[in-house]
Amino acid sequence: MHLNELAPPAVGAVFPGVAYQPGNLLASRNSVFQTGIAAHFWFPVEFGVIHERGAIKVYGSGLVSSHGECTHVVESFDQIYEAAKEAESRLG
Repeated sequence: MHLNELAPPAVGAVFPGVAYQPGNLLASRNSVFQTGIAAHFWFPVEFGVIHERGAIKVYGSGLVSSHGECTHVVESFDQIYEAAKEAESRLG
């Protein structure tokens, strides 16, 4: 789980134990809700990129873990952004 690895050490050490048990209790009752969150949330966590103050910043764990992917995204940002907008418009 990338979120645990990216959290400050104090939070990362406590999070698994605290979240695991209540998570098990709730999981059986809210699978539809979980599916909706997962469908919209996983992509930015893995492949998140933001354009902020004139700079392109990579924050997704799937990108951050690969220097080559980071370089590709930064160098090709305009093309990737246009392709993403086009794909989003097709989805409605």
